[in-house]
Amino acid sequence: MNQLTIRPAVVADRDTLLALVTACIDGMRAQQIDQWDEQYPNAVAIDRDLQQGTAYVGVRGEAVVAMIVVNDYQDPEYADVAWQYREGRVAVVHRLMVHPEAEGHGLARVMMAFAEERAAELGHTLIRLDAFSLNPRALRLYHALGYRDAGTIRLRKGIFHCFEKQIPPHPSPTPRADARG
Repeated sequence: MNQLTIRPAVVADRDTLLALVTACIDGMRAQQIDQWDEQYPNAVAIDRDLQQGTAYVGVRGEAVVAMIVVNDYQDPEYADVAWQYREGRVAVVHRLMVHPEAEGHGLARVMMAFAEERAAELGHTLIRLDAFSLNPRALRLYHALGYRDAGTIRLRKGIFHCFEKQIPPHPSPTPRADARG
């Protein structure tokens, strides 16, 4: 199995990302999970992610097989959640997707580890996200990664669990000694 390389998504990835969204929608539908559809995530969301520089892709060989968005946008419904962690800068994970043909190899875990590292690099100390209540694999993933279930919200497709996790601060670069002595 080829190694996964994670890099910022670029505008040239747009069509590939839209195809990834479609593949993920089809894969969820095959599992009877009615989480995503033609309304969300759509081209407008992908274009915004690309313009804001908040999307990252997982590449195996030449193929984009995963995507994740890390930003600080919290849906308005998050205001009603009983978050335990309220102090610190919050990063939010959106639109984690792994191509159905690449599922089952830990890529979602790798993408989430990247999201945590990237959030810490950007000065965040907390991560929040939501997961569809009828997507058991996603719920298991976030629990297994140490995320705390903080409660539920209702979005267009139904009930979503909100998760949170404290992340350690990114280490500051160690000052280098002046070699001139």
